Amino acid sequence: MWIMSLFRPRGVVRDDAGRPCEVVPVRELHADERRVDEAFASVVDRVGRAWIAASSPKLLIAGLVGMQIAAILTSVLIWPGLPYWFAMGVWFVPVAAYGWWHSRTVLAKSAARVADIVLADGLCPGCMYNLGAQPDEGGMVRCPECGARWSATRIARRHEFVVRTETELEKQKRWWRAFGGADAWGPTRIEDGRRQRRPIVSARLRQPIRVATGERRKRLLAARREIGRERRVRRWMVASGLFSMYAVVCISLLMSRASTGYRVIDLFIGLSMLWLVVVFPVMIVRGSMGITAEGVGNAMLRQSLCPSCGFDLDPERGADGLTECGECGAGWRVSAVSSERRR
Repeated sequence: MWIMSLFRPRGVVRDDAGRPCEVVPVRELHADERRVDEAFASVVDRVGRAWIAASSPKLLIAGLVGMQIAAILTSVLIWPGLPYWFAMGVWFVPVAAYGWWHSRTVLAKSAARVADIVLADGLCPGCMYNLGAQPDEGGMVRCPECGARWSATRIARRHEFVVRTETELEKQKRWWRAFGGADAWGPTRIEDGRRQRRPIVSARLRQPIRVATGERRKRLLAARREIGRERRVRRWMVASGLFSMYAVVCISLLMSRASTGYRVIDLFIGLSMLWLVVVFPVMIVRGSMGITAEGVGNAMLRQSLCPSCGFDLDPERGADGLTECGECGAGWRVSAVSSERRR
């Protein structure tokens, strides 16, 4: 078991009785049979945002790019004649070691926040057992699955999650949502009124809108429209430029009738070109490139919604000029944003 923990580590928190508890990783939530339930899907989305906020994807991307540059320099300048693939393998070792260390650091940072998120919906952070039907024992709820004990006041909602196998159509929809829902280059963190770093909602608000109804859904849609107007022209210009560049390259290759001699490889290259010409520019237009955390925060606060978790803000809850979110505990200066809008 300890060997597996090296490759599949878990973040650790202490339950409300003081015992250590390993927090369930995000990948296990995506494999849970309750993922067809919208309330459970909302929990998974918020947990994913918390994990992203604690990580540094740009550093990992820089590491991968640096690995390729280092491999090229090694095979060309330092050791001429060394196969490029071998140089890539050599430089992959330090990058993989950094990625392993980084994943453990991220889990340690995000474990407490993930525990708060899942407990709010009545799920045990250690095993994701539904605590909704468990009785209070002196203000504590005991998980019959793993034995962890949690304060009943941390459970804001008690659900009866739908448990069933996904249909093929639902699997395809979930895959497409995950594919089309990539918030490329969007903000991942935001500072609240207390100057504390917190995860930020997705700039496109896909999952919150999907589960919301009534007046709250209207406010979320209004916030998304305002967020989408930020630097919209830049996204269209970048997407148009990439589309034109890729289209010229593809047309040139087709006119030259370049071929590898293998139909399977030619088909793969053709599909890759189609991805570059069509799908990638569409992802930029629909994505979050250029959208700032400040823009997302102001748009959400104007609709009395928490920029960190997307839940309603109660104006009567808070102090020192801050409105505290009853869901995640973040404090926001809603009055300042409202007065700015009136001006």
